[in-house]
Amino acid sequence: KATALPLNSPADINKPDFSIAVEKGTTSEQIAKTIAPKAKISVANDMDSALNLLYKKKVKAVMTDYALAKVMAFRNQDKGLVATDRFSYEPVGIGVDGKDPLFENLLTNVLGRFQGSGLMVGLIKRWFEDGSWLKQLK
Repeated sequence: KATALPLNSPADINKPDFSIAVEKGTTSEQIAKTIAPKAKISVANDMDSALNLLYKKKVKAVMTDYALAKVMAFRNQDKGLVATDRFSYEPVGIGVDGKDPLFENLLTNVLGRFQGSGLMVGLIKRWFEDGSWLKQLK
């Protein structure tokens, strides 16, 4: 069974003997350099290259946003890849045309109803706890 490293906080990776891969030009690269300046950070051109560094044991971990980490773990279960819990909460926003206040209001109301009705919990479970939906993408 695949297991994740016991990482509970940024302090667990901010060590000279800890190596981490990040994708070039992402917020993960910026965050890693900020919260783990003592770690050895390998900047990869893309996520596949970052994962290859992990598979070749050149790094101990790959840092990315939670949604991508979960998708990568679902896609690579056969290689033992798992996603750890989040270090922090990152609010997610939806960009909409500022010239359409009716649509913005509709979206705000729909998301509020999802949250208030408990539907959001089901959506989170569907997309982040069960990777079976990936088979439909092929």
